Amino acid sequence: MTVEILALAFGAVVAAGLLIFILQPIWESSVFVGNTVPLPDDDLDELYAQRDAIYEALKELKMDYETGKISEEDYRQFSTKLKRQAADILRKIDEFPTMEAGIIQQLEQRIAEIRQSLPQMQTVPSPMSAAATVSLSSQDASSGPRFCTQCGAPLRPGDRFCSQCGAPVQRR
Repeated sequence: MTVEILALAFGAVVAAGLLIFILQPIWESSVFVGNTVPLPDDDLDELYAQRDAIYEALKELKMDYETGKISEEDYRQFSTKLKRQAADILRKIDEFPTMEAGIIQQLEQRIAEIRQSLPQMQTVPSPMSAAATVSLSSQDASSGPRFCTQCGAPLRPGDRFCSQCGAPVQRR
């Protein structure tokens, strides 16, 4: 009798777990259906779809007019209405803020925040400018300059060209 009760309890637990596993996607989708926020790209895609639909309607209207299915007056009336709608849609597309511009603006704001939070750092002179001044002041008459005047790399005695940048070594 206890074995039967344990088997029934085990079966009930497995069935409940299976039921939860099966119903979880349905439950999650129903919870978030009302909370979805349209992305800007979705709105822009909708505007492009409307624009394309208006263009297609204009083509069909012109074909109907050319085949004689509608009168010239109707063609002008419907064509004017569709062209106004197309102009409105194109204006909305032009005014639509692009996602890229929004991301760039957010990045610029974040960079400005980080720069403000950093302590002011001292500027360190570049190695090239320091080496150039050393090369001018530390010239030995017998061995020539010790540093390249172009890139600041150290020179060995007897070098005629810099091993780093290939510039000719100027001897005095």
